[in-house]
Amino acid sequence: MVVDVVASPAGGTPVDKATGAPFTWPRGSTARRVGSEVEVVRDGWQVVLTTGRRYWICPDTMAFFRPTGTGTWVIGDVRECPDCPLGTQVD
Repeated sequence: MVVDVVASPAGGTPVDKATGAPFTWPRGSTARRVGSEVEVVRDGWQVVLTTGRRYWICPDTMAFFRPTGTGTWVIGDVRECPDCPLGTQVD
């Protein structure tokens, strides 16, 4: 799904701009504030998302077999997609 990601005003957590829903990240992912934005980092060094941008987000296929208990799916893949129509699915 293509979504605009912003930092939640309540705590800075990256959320879907349209719904305010937070994302669930795989273990090993962390978030850090960089100026007025938030970056999500995997494996301690790889920046995979920065708030204030549009992304194509795909669930982790294994997450369907490991319930998170939060009612959300775990992010598996994320790619910046500034020209993608909002709310669409991209192959």
